[in-house]
Amino acid sequence: NLISPSIDLSSYNSEVLLTFNHWHRVYQSSVAYIDSSINNGISWENIETYAADASGNTIIDISSLAGNSDVKIRFRYTGAWEYWWAVDDITILAPVSSIILFKFAYFLTNFG
Repeated sequence: NLISPSIDLSSYNSEVLLTFNHWHRVYQSSVAYIDSSINNGISWENIETYAADASGNTIIDISSLAGNSDVKIRFRYTGAWEYWWAVDDITILAPVSSIILFKFAYFLTNFG
């Protein structure tokens, strides 16, 4: 799992986007999940699921998380003896103000 630090979106009430580049390659049954939490990771809600090959620059509207002061984003990969899920250039931004709220990069994989 890759879990972001807590992100304060309490002062945002308009569009908030999660953007990232990724490549999910499936051999048999791997699944990649993107989840969100508004309570410091006590509970998670799924935002997006990839159960087939997927890649490229991705933009996901997470405006439903605006107004919360303790938002976390989790990238979760499941699979055994599978290929990979590579994730990079992760950014959370509010396009109206062009403010980058959080940015990080990481690589998730499971080679067995």
